[in-house]
Amino acid sequence: MKASAKIFAATLVAGSLGWWATAAMADQVVLLNGNVIEGEIESQDSRFVVIRTQSNQVRIPMNRVAEINLSAPGEVELMRAREALRQDRLERARELIDIAHEKGLSEDATREVVGLITEREAEQELARYQTLIAQARDAASRGIRTEALDKLRELINEYDRDSAVRREMVDVLVQYHINVAADLRDRVRDDEAIVQFQRVLELDPSRARAHIEVADIYRRRNSPAAWPNAIRSYQQALAVGEDTLDRRTKTRIYWEMGELYRQQVNWRDASIYLRKVYQQEPNFNYQLVERLHNALSNFGREMRNDSNYPAALRIIEEALQIRADVPNHLLRGEILTAMER
Repeated sequence: MKASAKIFAATLVAGSLGWWATAAMADQVVLLNGNVIEGEIESQDSRFVVIRTQSNQVRIPMNRVAEINLSAPGEVELMRAREALRQDRLERARELIDIAHEKGLSEDATREVVGLITEREAEQELARYQTLIAQARDAASRGIRTEALDKLRELINEYDRDSAVRREMVDVLVQYHINVAADLRDRVRDDEAIVQFQRVLELDPSRARAHIEVADIYRRRNSPAAWPNAIRSYQQALAVGEDTLDRRTKTRIYWEMGELYRQQVNWRDASIYLRKVYQQEPNFNYQLVERLHNALSNFGREMRNDSNYPAALRIIEEALQIRADVPNHLLRGEILTAMER
């Protein structure tokens, strides 16, 4: 076969392969007769240029070459990485991306392919553990500890926090601990329930409902020693649930915190949280107006006793707007008199 016929045959082979024909990133050898061979140029001198196509290596005399178009460094490897990805050869795709970076191709240029490789790796990992996860999920839904759940607990730390596989495992384990905790709570085994809810939060601190459950248990104890723990857990629930908790749930938390601070004779913070309830749902319950009025009245007196008359006046006037009463009218007069001195 003549050299020109070989070149033409190689061109046809390259042209028939979709990923070579459509890949503008490949090196190109343009022949005098107009034919184009795409691939990766391996060597070139004054006599020959050697280019490797997907199917073979072609050695072309320079006197038959019209021009040579080189791709940017690393782009051929990126093209090959795409093909390896399509073939599910993920390890090879990663190797080619690394070579592309070594040759100077930017991370921006490879970001899309790297993202696709990462997604596919996650899918394969998830598929690998799908049976185990399904078994564990069934046990978790019933609150029953099984070997599958124990195996998930062993595997979970092998994955990055943002891994899709880890998130799936976390969801299963969280479901298990929530179901166990709820059962213990309903049987008034509060200390054990708290331990289970805390395990939920160790796995996923963003679970606002678990924070609320812990807070409610401490709140029901109605003990001064438990109040700080209840307040802390309610605060954590509000912090992580800012965008997920509904208004009614937030309002209930504000009420509980207002009551806790009122029981601690912390009139300032009691006023803050009871005011939040009043602003969102003024008819939340029949006690609200009286409790808020009482907290503001006492807080205003504290400010008066500290000689902070402007703050005292503002707070007492707010209390009077909620419910007018003689003692606060008299106190307002005392404060105004003190401010005039």
